Amino acid sequence: MGSLQHSLYKQNETMSQIKRKFKIQDDVLFQYTQVMLRFYTRDVNEFEGFDSQLDAQKAVYFQQLVDETILMTDDQIRAKQGYYTKLLVKQVKTCDTLFRRLRYFIKKAFRNKPANQHEFGLHLYNRVKNNHAKFNDFMKLVAESTHKYQQVLEQSGAYQSFLDELIAETDKLGKAYHNQQRFKLNRKQITAERIKNLNEIWEFIQQVNEAAGFLFEHKPQKRLPYIPPRNRPKKRKNSQAISVPRNSQVQVLDNVLAAGESISIKNTGKVPLAFFFTQRFGGSLPKSITWLMPQQSIVLTPTALANGSYPVLVALNRDTSRRGSFVLNES
Repeated sequence: MGSLQHSLYKQNETMSQIKRKFKIQDDVLFQYTQVMLRFYTRDVNEFEGFDSQLDAQKAVYFQQLVDETILMTDDQIRAKQGYYTKLLVKQVKTCDTLFRRLRYFIKKAFRNKPANQHEFGLHLYNRVKNNHAKFNDFMKLVAESTHKYQQVLEQSGAYQSFLDELIAETDKLGKAYHNQQRFKLNRKQITAERIKNLNEIWEFIQQVNEAAGFLFEHKPQKRLPYIPPRNRPKKRKNSQAISVPRNSQVQVLDNVLAAGESISIKNTGKVPLAFFFTQRFGGSLPKSITWLMPQQSIVLTPTALANGSYPVLVALNRDTSRRGSFVLNES
């Protein structure tokens, strides 16, 4: 194992031990944190008056951390690796074209000298042309031999500018291959660093939430934006029927679905049921209510509230004589 691979392997081995301290989805954490930071910036004087470490710099630091960590998502990492691979493939094609052109002058200069042709690796080309690692090593050999026999090649009709170009492009190939390999080895470390950042963001959210509990104990509207999304419970593989008493409401889920996620509901009873999202259970009915007839199914998707929290899902039975029932599955 080379020194680069060995050092990165040891780093990856240490970083891979980092575990998440939360269970909500990353995009939910990012979305909530950005909303919470706006309220935190508004109330920063009150926070700093309570805890000297909860100052304006915290908002700046964690906004930057969020912005940096968003760029470390799996999709971004794959895209960046694809970028390095694309550059490498392009450089391989460039060097391949230059080598095939050089081969003309090698055979011309060393027509009856197979030993000299071997120095350029002509016998290796077909074996290595489809392997990036081997082709990179092959082109280093070609460039070294080109430099060694440059005068002979020029005497055979090759222009100096062409030979210089081949040597320069071979150097670019080596750098492109090194960058791609380094990024591939670094990928696990980047993922671990991302988890470390996410944990730091989560711990800050918890700290602000605890402080807000003291500061806004008697101000529920100011307190609400600092309540973070809950860690999601395990999904139920075999959902059991949930009963809705006659002429009543039942709180189905409370702040556990993320924006963009959905929930599948099937009315398994004999009476119509209504389902709706609301800011708090027991409040007034919203304008938008979805009615589900017996044995019908529907998929509902919540939307985050302005304060960054996620709404409560409520089931409503208006039948005055019979209970209702339904099953649900998060997806």
